[in-house]
Amino acid sequence: MKTIQSEFALADEQVQLSWNRLAKIGNISSDTVIYMLNELMQQQIPNGSYGLMIGMGPGFAQEAVLLKW
Repeated sequence: MKTIQSEFALADEQVQLSWNRLAKIGNISSDTVIYMLNELMQQQIPNGSYGLMIGMGPGFAQEAVLLKW
């Protein structure tokens, strides 16, 4: 996550939810994507806001989704 934060020039508060959940529940592999999406849907995110969801799996597997509310 540090590399992604650096490469996309994200502020600490923009990735804080991810760090908090990692500390609380650890890495739950592929389920993390659905878990985090559910967490985000429970927040009051302004219409028109963007989010980036990135998941990394075993080997060279990686997925990314650009979200817009």
